[in-house]
Amino acid sequence: MDRCILWLALVSLSALSSPATVQAGYGTATCPLDRSTVHQHPLRLQIAFEHIAQDRLRAGTDQVTFGQITRADHDEIETINRNMRLHLDYNFTKRFSTTLSLPIVQRRHAHIAAAGHDHGEHKHLTTELRKVTALSQVHHDDAQRWEFTRPGDLTLWFHYTRSPSLTASIGIGVPTGQIVFRNGAGILAEPALQPGRGTWGLPLESSYEREFQRSPQPSRLFASTSYRVNSSGNRDYRFRDAWLLHAGGHYPIDERFDLLGQFVST
Repeated sequence: MDRCILWLALVSLSALSSPATVQAGYGTATCPLDRSTVHQHPLRLQIAFEHIAQDRLRAGTDQVTFGQITRADHDEIETINRNMRLHLDYNFTKRFSTTLSLPIVQRRHAHIAAAGHDHGEHKHLTTELRKVTALSQVHHDDAQRWEFTRPGDLTLWFHYTRSPSLTASIGIGVPTGQIVFRNGAGILAEPALQPGRGTWGLPLESSYEREFQRSPQPSRLFASTSYRVNSSGNRDYRFRDAWLLHAGGHYPIDERFDLLGQFVST
């Protein structure tokens, strides 16, 4: 089972000293938070942290034990993602704005390679992985793990706001992240595990929000949809095009804290 936890959405550095009105939202594994924000300041930096633990083995809705279901190449143990996302927003006018987005990916992955699978021998196993290997020698011959902290792919967004409640956006996904990371044994990580995708992307998004006046700050309901087209990847691997739907709202508790709820469909 995947567990996705948004640790913190930090507002920001602003070109002005007064606080902006913030609307966070729900954007290889990430928390797809819609972090669209209506803000009045020309320049702002947002920092978000997310933790995604893929460490429970399941087949559909059933929990399984390691080795209960085998694959031809390897059997998964876990993937732990701890990502920091940097978003730099700049307003040219009330209608036109841009966002520069960069993830810092911290990933730990481990699996047991099937006998004869061409990955080579891993010589830096943890105690836990050695135990797993010893218990599964009948079907497997070595355990492999990767761990890194690297910048991912850069995305540049352009936004047009037709009214205070309706915004259309188009972006450019640039393959700036590393795609040839190897572990200590020199084994190349799979494309889906790499810090970068190695593909150019064309993301499109539209969003709508409705504001309800209250004191001291207004509450909001919002909805958005986004679609990303990916070019061909490396090593004959292609990331599928992605379509996301978001709906939610936030309720201001006071001038500094908001209560956020969001529904996401992929």
